[in-house]
Amino acid sequence: MPTPVSVQIADAVVAELRTGQFTPAFAPVRRLLPVRELAELDELRVTVIPRAMESVPLARTTERRTYTIDIGVQQRVKQDVEHDAALVMGVAEEIAAFLFNRSLSEKKEASYVGHGIDPIYSPEHLEELRVATSVVTVRYTL
Repeated sequence: MPTPVSVQIADAVVAELRTGQFTPAFAPVRRLLPVRELAELDELRVTVIPRAMESVPLARTTERRTYTIDIGVQQRVKQDVEHDAALVMGVAEEIAAFLFNRSLSEKKEASYVGHGIDPIYSPEHLEELRVATSVVTVRYTL
């Protein structure tokens, strides 16, 4: 069975992120089940998840598909919640800027459409789990 296109695009996003220079550095991974143990979040984690596909008809027999990919950025905060949460938010902004209008070298036929960061941080994760979480959403068309 062939790999779903959404997974191919998510894998291409992971490959692209691995070429970037981010501060702090991280090792992005693609997961379909983005669940982590709290102990894993002592280090900065970046998880790429295929989220959605939307099809818009262009003519009787053609369509444009838009694939939505989420990139979760997470780390458990220590004593300085403001500093640690801002660090995670900053990495999310770096990722968004890095992917802006960028071609995916491993999926060249995918065209960048846009991105957003929502949530820029999750108050619930901070309060309940002491984990700073930001989610970058990028969209590509085929």
